Amino acid sequence: MLALLIYNSLMYYSGIVYAQSNAYPGYDQRFDLLIGGIQIEITGATPWGGPGFSKGFCSLAFPVTFIEDGYRKKGFITAGHCIDSSFGGDYVDQPRKSSWWDWSNYIGRGIRTTWPKHYLRSDQDLDAALIRIEGSRDISAFIFENGDLYYGYDKSDFNKKVGIMKIIRPWQLMENITIVYKSGRTTGLTYGLIEKIDDRVSYWRIPEIPVTIKPVIRISKCPEIRNGQCYYNGVIAAPGDSGGPVYIRELIYYIKVGPDEIRHYGGKVLGIVSGVSRDGKYLMASWATKVKERWNDVEYLTCEFQYYYTCL
Repeated sequence: MLALLIYNSLMYYSGIVYAQSNAYPGYDQRFDLLIGGIQIEITGATPWGGPGFSKGFCSLAFPVTFIEDGYRKKGFITAGHCIDSSFGGDYVDQPRKSSWWDWSNYIGRGIRTTWPKHYLRSDQDLDAALIRIEGSRDISAFIFENGDLYYGYDKSDFNKKVGIMKIIRPWQLMENITIVYKSGRTTGLTYGLIEKIDDRVSYWRIPEIPVTIKPVIRISKCPEIRNGQCYYNGVIAAPGDSGGPVYIRELIYYIKVGPDEIRHYGGKVLGIVSGVSRDGKYLMASWATKVKERWNDVEYLTCEFQYYYTCL
């Protein structure tokens, strides 16, 4: 079972990472409205009922609704390799489990995953999992952003969160042109350049049985592009960013009040963080649109558009 693969929630090309890592500032705070990018802790379920041991940290991607037992319920997407759905599904806390007897941060169970059992060799077109949200906490169509890495003329959002405008399919004309952002619990907000939208990547598990994911978006910690600088220190992703959203960032509202600027950004989500190269220069992301193709009862939550986006 997946619980044997104790990880800290981001896979490299050659395997699963075991190292512990700290969260980027702000990502490990408690969010009563659950939004993309923020930290979650995964605890394995036991055959005899109840939670077992912590398996590490991942990030939330985007909110959805889905049908279970004839009712439409609230859910959230993360990476498939973060979740084992055996024995009723892994337990999920946000930002982390306070203690073994305190359930105040509990948000639900990981009830569906595309990740196969450890003894099965498998080719998949998606690395995603569905968390059923339980209790009093609600979901919201936003992505948390914290950091100081922006491309070109982009700046920080006034509320440090980006409204999810839509979930879109990557297309080939995006290659070597399109800048995308990633938000995740360990490295916060980073950006990169789409190099290929339909790449293939194989991950090795214990025992040595690979899981191959295709298509995945390959994103470089981006080179200089069209005379614009696209360099920054650090890596594009690290352990714990798995499940975070990958998106195109667009300015949807701007006003200048004296010396101050108020900017609000929207995001078009393309991917779910799946893996990263060992040198931290390349990020691999599953296609977000594959979620609904796999589970056709899923509906994406986005900012509504009438005369303007309600993403402020």
